[in-house]
Amino acid sequence: MTLPTISIPEIALPSNITDFISNYLGAYLVHFIVAIPIIILLLEIYNLGIKRRSISLFSFFILTLLTFFLLAYYINGSKELITIYLIYTSSILILFKLLFMALRKIIGRIIFIIMLIFFSYVIVMEVQEDGLFSSTKVENSKVNIKKESVVEANVTEESNISQVENNLSH
Repeated sequence: MTLPTISIPEIALPSNITDFISNYLGAYLVHFIVAIPIIILLLEIYNLGIKRRSISLFSFFILTLLTFFLLAYYINGSKELITIYLIYTSSILILFKLLFMALRKIIGRIIFIIMLIFFSYVIVMEVQEDGLFSSTKVENSKVNIKKESVVEANVTEESNISQVENNLSH
């Protein structure tokens, strides 16, 4: 079964914003997108027993942040179908979170946790399949340190050490 094709309206952003996102934030976005749903899930499970409104509001804030991270990842150039589905799914999760916060029923929290488990599962499976968050996208970002520069630094450091040793021995 294939997923139906859906789209997000194109937003015209200045090239300096899209370049900044793709060159400097790409690797960070991937890690945040993977970690945040698991953090929200742990917060919600913890909040089942404590029932604090502040924890619920904090998880709502983080969920909203996740949606913005997914949008930034979409702007980053990952215009894949699964990214669009994740954006819409996180938006639906925000709506359900608002609904269940208003109802304040335990069954709503449990349903929301089940939805979060499914959402987290989809993201983790995408990471394992190396589809959505491929390692080549992270390696191509400017944040990554190239192996050649590390080797060159080690060679110059070794030559500096040998020069110091020679000066000390004379």
